Amino acid sequence: MVASLLKMADLNWAVADYTTLCRRQKTLGVQIPYRCAVGPLNLLVPSLDIATR
Repeated sequence: MVASLLKMADLNWAVADYTTLCRRQKTLGVQIPYRCAVGPLNLLVPSLDIATR
């Protein structure tokens, strides 16, 4: 999928294949930061995006 996106963006960048990513997944430590919300969260959606879909 990443390779397809880069091709559409006309970028000639190297992308690891699926097998390489699966092998590295076992040793790759990924930490996603999480922030706890104190109050309500506001979600803004442009009305133009809703109207055209």
